[in-house]
Amino acid sequence: MEGSHQRIAQELAWAARELEEAGVETPRLDAEVLLSHVIRLTRTQIIARPQVELAVQDSRRFHELINKRRTRYPLAYLTGVKEFWGLEFEVNPSVLIPRPETEILVEACWGWLDGRRAVIAEIGVGSGAVAVALAKELPMATIYGTEISEEAAAVAVRNVKRHSVGRRVKIVVGDLTQPLFEEGLGGRVDALVSNPPYVASSVVDKLQPEVLFEPRDAIVAGEDRLCFYRRILADAPELLAPGGRVFLEIDSGMAATIEEMAPGYGLELVETLYDLALLERDVVLECVS
Repeated sequence: MEGSHQRIAQELAWAARELEEAGVETPRLDAEVLLSHVIRLTRTQIIARPQVELAVQDSRRFHELINKRRTRYPLAYLTGVKEFWGLEFEVNPSVLIPRPETEILVEACWGWLDGRRAVIAEIGVGSGAVAVALAKELPMATIYGTEISEEAAAVAVRNVKRHSVGRRVKIVVGDLTQPLFEEGLGGRVDALVSNPPYVASSVVDKLQPEVLFEPRDAIVAGEDRLCFYRRILADAPELLAPGGRVFLEIDSGMAATIEEMAPGYGLELVETLYDLALLERDVVLECVS
Protein backbone atom coordinates (compact mmCIF):
# COMPACT_ATOMS: atom_id res chain seq x y z
CA MET A 1 0.00 0.00 0.00
CA GLU A 2 2.74 2.44 0.95
CA GLY A 3 4.40 4.33 -1.90
CA SER A 4 1.32 4.51 -4.16
CA HIS A 5 -1.45 7.06 -4.26
CA GLN A 6 -4.10 5.96 -1.76
CA ARG A 7 -7.41 7.53 -0.95
CA ILE A 8 -8.17 8.84 2.53
CA ALA A 9 -10.80 6.14 3.10
CA GLN A 10 -8.33 3.36 2.27
CA GLU A 11 -5.62 4.78 4.46
CA LEU A 12 -7.92 5.21 7.43
CA ALA A 13 -9.32 1.70 7.07
CA TRP A 14 -5.81 0.23 6.99
CA ALA A 15 -4.64 2.32 9.92
CA ALA A 16 -7.65 1.50 12.08
CA ARG A 17 -7.08 -2.24 11.50
CA GLU A 18 -3.41 -1.93 12.41
CA LEU A 19 -4.13 -0.02 15.61
CA GLU A 20 -6.97 -2.31 16.63
CA GLU A 21 -4.69 -5.33 16.29
CA ALA A 22 -2.14 -3.53 18.48
CA GLY A 23 -4.71 -3.09 21.25
CA VAL A 24 -5.16 0.68 20.91
CA GLU A 25 -8.42 1.64 22.64
CA THR A 26 -9.66 4.09 19.99
CA PRO A 27 -8.11 2.90 16.71
CA ARG A 28 -10.29 4.83 14.26
CA LEU A 29 -10.11 8.07 16.23
CA ASP A 30 -6.34 7.82 16.57
CA ALA A 31 -5.99 7.15 12.85
CA GLU A 32 -8.07 10.21 12.01
CA VAL A 33 -6.10 12.41 14.44
CA LEU A 34 -2.77 11.30 12.98
CA LEU A 35 -3.90 11.78 9.39
CA SER A 36 -5.25 15.20 10.32
CA HIS A 37 -1.85 16.02 11.79
CA VAL A 38 -0.03 14.91 8.63
CA ILE A 39 -2.15 16.63 5.98
CA ARG A 40 -3.20 19.66 8.07
CA LEU A 41 -6.92 19.20 7.67
CA THR A 42 -9.47 18.87 10.45
CA ARG A 43 -10.99 15.49 11.21
CA THR A 44 -14.30 16.80 9.88
CA GLN A 45 -12.66 17.73 6.57
CA ILE A 46 -10.97 14.34 6.34
CA ILE A 47 -14.19 12.44 6.97
CA ALA A 48 -15.95 14.56 4.35
CA ARG A 49 -13.33 13.75 1.68
CA PRO A 50 -12.93 9.97 1.68
CA GLN A 51 -12.00 9.76 -2.02
CA VAL A 52 -9.22 12.35 -1.97
CA GLU A 53 -5.84 10.83 -2.83
CA LEU A 54 -2.89 11.42 -0.54
CA ALA A 55 0.47 12.60 -1.80
CA VAL A 56 3.11 9.87 -1.59
CA GLN A 57 5.12 11.76 1.04
CA ASP A 58 2.00 12.25 3.19
CA SER A 59 1.13 8.57 2.93
CA ARG A 60 4.67 7.63 3.90
CA ARG A 61 4.64 9.93 6.92
CA PHE A 62 1.21 8.65 7.98
CA HIS A 63 2.47 5.07 7.87
CA GLU A 64 5.48 6.01 9.99
CA LEU A 65 3.22 7.50 12.65
CA ILE A 66 0.79 4.57 12.60
CA ASN A 67 3.65 2.10 12.97
CA LYS A 68 4.96 4.03 15.96
CA ARG A 69 1.48 4.24 17.49
CA ARG A 70 1.24 0.47 17.12
CA THR A 71 4.02 0.24 19.72
CA ARG A 72 1.59 2.13 22.02
CA TYR A 73 3.71 5.28 21.83
CA PRO A 74 1.35 8.02 23.06
CA LEU A 75 -0.77 9.80 20.50
CA ALA A 76 -0.07 13.21 22.07
CA TYR A 77 3.68 12.76 21.67
CA LEU A 78 3.19 11.93 17.98
CA THR A 79 1.16 15.06 17.31
CA GLY A 80 3.09 17.20 19.80
CA VAL A 81 -0.07 18.66 21.34
CA LYS A 82 -2.76 17.80 23.89
CA GLU A 83 -5.99 19.59 24.73
CA PHE A 84 -6.67 20.47 28.36
CA TRP A 85 -9.33 22.82 29.74
CA GLY A 86 -10.31 23.67 26.15
CA LEU A 87 -6.77 24.86 25.41
CA GLU A 88 -4.06 23.28 23.28
CA PHE A 89 -0.71 22.57 24.93
CA GLU A 90 2.63 21.52 23.56
CA VAL A 91 3.75 18.16 24.95
CA ASN A 92 6.78 15.97 24.42
CA PRO A 93 8.34 13.00 26.25
CA SER A 94 9.84 15.27 28.93
CA VAL A 95 6.38 16.06 30.35
CA LEU A 96 3.44 14.07 31.62
CA ILE A 97 0.50 14.21 29.23
CA PRO A 98 -2.33 16.23 30.82
CA ARG A 99 -5.33 14.07 31.79
CA PRO A 100 -8.99 15.14 31.65
CA GLU A 101 -9.46 14.15 35.31
CA THR A 102 -6.88 16.75 36.35
CA GLU A 103 -9.39 19.38 35.25
CA ILE A 104 -11.17 18.61 38.56
CA LEU A 105 -8.13 20.07 40.35
CA VAL A 106 -8.36 23.25 38.25
CA GLU A 107 -12.09 23.55 38.81
CA ALA A 108 -11.75 23.14 42.59
CA CYS A 109 -9.05 25.79 42.95
CA TRP A 110 -10.76 28.18 40.53
CA GLY A 111 -14.11 27.77 42.26
CA TRP A 112 -12.67 28.42 45.69
CA LEU A 113 -10.69 31.53 44.73
CA ASP A 114 -13.70 32.83 42.75
CA GLY A 115 -11.86 35.48 40.77
CA ARG A 116 -10.22 37.26 43.71
CA ARG A 117 -6.63 38.47 43.82
CA ALA A 118 -4.48 35.53 44.91
CA VAL A 119 -1.07 33.87 44.82
CA ILE A 120 -1.16 30.29 43.55
CA ALA A 121 1.79 27.89 43.60
CA GLU A 122 1.80 24.68 41.59
CA ILE A 123 4.36 22.10 42.61
CA GLY A 124 5.52 19.97 39.69
CA VAL A 125 4.19 22.13 36.90
CA GLY A 126 5.08 19.76 34.04
CA SER A 127 3.68 21.06 30.76
CA GLY A 128 2.16 24.05 32.52
CA ALA A 129 -1.41 22.99 31.70
CA VAL A 130 -2.82 23.49 35.20
CA ALA A 131 -1.00 26.78 35.80
CA VAL A 132 -2.10 28.20 32.44
CA ALA A 133 -5.71 27.04 32.90
CA LEU A 134 -5.85 28.73 36.31
CA ALA A 135 -4.29 31.90 34.89
CA LYS A 136 -6.97 31.99 32.19
CA GLU A 137 -9.80 31.62 34.70
CA LEU A 138 -8.33 33.82 37.44
CA PRO A 139 -7.15 37.08 35.85
CA MET A 140 -6.32 38.60 39.26
CA ALA A 141 -4.05 35.69 40.27
CA THR A 142 -0.27 35.42 40.19
CA ILE A 143 0.94 31.87 39.67
CA TYR A 144 4.29 30.24 40.39
CA GLY A 145 5.06 26.80 38.97
CA THR A 146 7.97 24.72 40.27
CA GLU A 147 9.58 21.97 38.23
CA ILE A 148 12.70 19.90 38.96
CA SER A 149 13.20 18.94 35.30
CA GLU A 150 14.76 21.70 33.21
CA GLU A 151 13.43 20.07 30.05
CA ALA A 152 9.87 20.02 31.40
CA ALA A 153 10.19 23.59 32.68
CA ALA A 154 11.17 24.69 29.17
CA VAL A 155 7.96 23.16 27.80
CA ALA A 156 5.94 24.93 30.49
CA VAL A 157 7.57 28.26 29.63
CA ARG A 158 6.64 27.80 25.97
CA ASN A 159 3.05 26.97 26.90
CA VAL A 160 2.84 30.02 29.15
CA LYS A 161 4.00 32.14 26.21
CA ARG A 162 1.68 30.30 23.82
CA HIS A 163 -1.33 31.35 25.88
CA SER A 164 -0.13 34.88 26.64
CA VAL A 165 -0.11 34.61 30.43
CA GLY A 166 3.59 35.27 30.95
CA ARG A 167 3.01 38.40 33.00
CA ARG A 168 1.24 36.40 35.71
CA VAL A 169 2.81 32.93 35.49
CA LYS A 170 6.42 32.34 36.52
CA ILE A 171 8.10 28.95 36.05
CA VAL A 172 10.97 28.26 38.47
CA VAL A 173 13.29 25.27 38.38
CA GLY A 174 13.92 23.35 41.59
CA ASP A 175 12.80 20.53 43.84
CA LEU A 176 9.19 20.67 45.04
CA THR A 177 8.66 23.66 47.37
CA GLN A 178 12.29 24.85 47.49
CA PRO A 179 11.93 27.44 44.69
CA LEU A 180 8.88 28.93 46.42
CA PHE A 181 10.89 29.75 49.52
CA GLU A 182 13.65 31.14 47.32
CA GLU A 183 11.05 33.41 45.72
CA GLY A 184 10.12 34.73 49.17
CA LEU A 185 6.64 33.20 49.15
CA GLY A 186 6.62 32.00 52.75
CA GLY A 187 3.25 32.93 54.27
CA ARG A 188 2.00 34.41 50.99
CA VAL A 189 0.48 31.47 49.08
CA ASP A 190 -3.32 31.35 48.97
CA ALA A 191 -3.56 28.05 47.07
CA LEU A 192 -0.94 25.31 46.86
CA VAL A 193 -1.73 22.94 43.99
CA SER A 194 -0.06 19.69 42.96
CA ASN A 195 -0.51 16.42 41.13
CA PRO A 196 2.55 14.60 42.53
CA PRO A 197 3.82 11.13 41.56
CA TYR A 198 1.95 8.40 43.45
CA VAL A 199 2.48 5.13 41.59
CA ALA A 200 4.41 2.45 43.47
CA SER A 201 7.44 1.21 41.55
CA SER A 202 6.29 -2.39 42.03
CA VAL A 203 3.19 -1.86 39.84
CA VAL A 204 4.63 0.28 37.05
CA ASP A 205 4.79 -2.62 34.61
CA LYS A 206 1.05 -3.19 35.09
CA LEU A 207 0.12 0.28 33.87
CA GLN A 208 -1.31 1.03 30.44
CA PRO A 209 1.50 0.61 27.85
CA GLU A 210 1.33 4.27 26.82
CA VAL A 211 2.20 5.40 30.36
CA LEU A 212 5.57 3.63 30.15
CA PHE A 213 6.69 6.17 27.54
CA GLU A 214 6.00 9.10 29.88
CA PRO A 215 8.64 10.52 32.25
CA ARG A 216 9.02 8.01 35.05
CA ASP A 217 9.88 10.66 37.64
CA ALA A 218 6.51 12.32 37.05
CA ILE A 219 4.62 9.10 37.73
CA VAL A 220 6.52 6.83 40.11
CA ALA A 221 6.86 7.67 43.80
CA GLY A 222 8.80 4.59 44.81
CA GLU A 223 7.44 2.11 47.33
CA ASP A 224 6.16 4.85 49.65
CA ARG A 225 3.39 6.17 47.45
CA LEU A 226 2.82 9.09 49.81
CA CYS A 227 6.41 10.33 50.00
CA PHE A 228 5.80 13.42 47.87
CA TYR A 229 2.57 14.21 49.71
CA ARG A 230 4.43 14.12 53.02
CA ARG A 231 7.04 16.57 51.75
CA ILE A 232 4.44 18.96 50.34
CA LEU A 233 2.27 18.87 53.47
CA ALA A 234 5.28 19.39 55.71
CA ASP A 235 6.07 22.71 54.00
CA ALA A 236 2.48 23.81 53.36
CA PRO A 237 1.84 25.62 56.70
CA GLU A 238 4.97 27.75 56.25
CA LEU A 239 4.00 28.67 52.69
CA LEU A 240 0.28 29.30 53.11
CA ALA A 241 -1.23 32.68 53.86
CA PRO A 242 -3.91 32.78 56.58
CA GLY A 243 -6.91 30.78 55.33
CA GLY A 244 -4.88 29.26 52.49
CA ARG A 245 -5.61 25.82 51.12
CA VAL A 246 -3.82 22.85 49.57
CA PHE A 247 -5.32 21.13 46.51
CA LEU A 248 -3.85 17.70 45.74
CA GLU A 249 -4.68 15.17 43.06
CA ILE A 250 -4.62 11.66 44.51
CA ASP A 251 -5.12 8.05 43.56
CA SER A 252 -8.34 6.37 44.61
CA GLY A 253 -8.12 5.10 48.18
CA MET A 254 -5.64 7.69 49.41
CA ALA A 255 -8.05 10.21 50.96
CA ALA A 256 -8.49 8.44 54.30
CA THR A 257 -4.74 8.08 54.80
CA ILE A 258 -4.11 11.74 53.97
CA GLU A 259 -6.92 12.75 56.33
CA GLU A 260 -5.26 10.73 59.12
CA MET A 261 -1.81 12.19 58.56
CA ALA A 262 -2.88 15.81 57.92
CA PRO A 263 -3.16 16.89 61.60
CA GLY A 264 0.49 15.97 62.11
CA TYR A 265 1.32 18.77 59.69
CA GLY A 266 -1.12 21.28 61.18
CA LEU A 267 -3.67 20.66 58.44
CA GLU A 268 -7.15 19.22 58.19
CA LEU A 269 -9.08 17.68 55.33
CA VAL A 270 -11.80 20.02 54.07
CA GLU A 271 -13.14 18.05 51.14
CA THR A 272 -12.61 14.96 48.99
CA LEU A 273 -13.50 15.32 45.31
CA TYR A 274 -14.56 12.48 43.03
CA ASP A 275 -14.33 11.88 39.30
CA LEU A 276 -17.10 10.73 36.95
CA ALA A 277 -16.45 7.10 37.91
CA LEU A 278 -17.04 8.11 41.57
CA LEU A 279 -13.41 7.41 42.42
CA GLU A 280 -11.46 9.67 44.78
CA ARG A 281 -9.55 12.16 42.67
CA ASP A 282 -8.56 15.18 44.82
CA VAL A 283 -8.31 16.31 48.41
CA VAL A 284 -8.53 19.85 49.74
CA LEU A 285 -6.80 20.72 53.02
CA GLU A 286 -6.54 23.81 55.19
CA CYS A 287 -4.25 24.96 58.02
CA VAL A 288 -5.68 24.61 61.54
CA SER A 289 -2.70 26.08 63.40
